Amino acid sequence: MDNIVTKPQKTRGCLKTFFIIIGALTASFFILAIIAFAFNIEDDNSASINTMYNIESDSIFSEKLILKDDYDNVDSKLKYDILLKNLSGTYSVRTQEYDFSFRKGMTELHVIPVFKNKTNSDKRIVLSVVFGGPISGHLAFGLKSKNDKKGLIDFQFDSKTNPEKIVVVKYSMGDTKYCKRGVVYSILEQKGNLF
Repeated sequence: MDNIVTKPQKTRGCLKTFFIIIGALTASFFILAIIAFAFNIEDDNSASINTMYNIESDSIFSEKLILKDDYDNVDSKLKYDILLKNLSGTYSVRTQEYDFSFRKGMTELHVIPVFKNKTNSDKRIVLSVVFGGPISGHLAFGLKSKNDKKGLIDFQFDSKTNPEKIVVVKYSMGDTKYCKRGVVYSILEQKGNLF
């Protein structure tokens, strides 16, 4: 009679085995999730560095563009309203030669030369923003230097590339005429040698 297994004992043994299996599967799932998350973060960072922020070596940023050409084929004012909001906050535009940063509530534009992928703040040019804002297909501003020279800066999203991050910068001040692609980036998220 001692060898007879009763129904409650059999059920208890099955439940114990079931919970051990569930516990092992849950632990395995968490370990795999942590590994996948670690690899996913590494891939995202390397992808952004290799595509969006590698201005120095990427040929689309070195291509000289024509000032009079239109580069945005989508007629939308909303995306330029968003760009204006970003540039009035903690965002700037970086090209191979310049870093364009609005300051003091969009009343000043700081044009900082870039040399060997590093900004040279000692040579910055501070310009007053006289007028401007978003219009359909552009974000344009009239500028004035301390010697009363007048100029213009115009940002256009480039429909041929990543339209959320890459803009065409048309900058004209005195003898300087400039038109190249640049990256819209957050100053707060700038890490190490991204630029």
